[in-house]
Amino acid sequence: GTLPTSIGFMKSLMNLELHNNLLTGSIPTEFWFNREILRINLGGNFLTGTIPVEVMRLEKIKGLFVFDCFLEGSIPSAIGHLESMSKNSKQSLVS
Repeated sequence: GTLPTSIGFMKSLMNLELHNNLLTGSIPTEFWFNREILRINLGGNFLTGTIPVEVMRLEKIKGLFVFDCFLEGSIPSAIGHLESMSKNSKQSLVS
C-alpha cells in the first residue's frame, strides 16, 4: 500500500513505526505537516521519490529513518540544522 496523506494531520501521533511494511510510492507532501511527531521509521519499504525540504517542518523530530528504501537524491542540507535530531539519527537516515 501507500502512505496515507492523513498521517500528516494526526496531531497526537508521536511515533510512527512502519518499517518493513511493503509500502510503495512516494512520501506525500502532507506527511511532513505533523510538527509534533518525534520519531518516524519508514526503513525497509519500497518508497520512491525524494526527501523534500519540507522535512524541516518536523520541528521536534528526534529520529527519521528511511534506510533500505528506493529514495533518490540527496538529503536536504537544512536537516543538519534540526536541533532536536541527534547526530546518530542524522547519520542513519539512509545508512
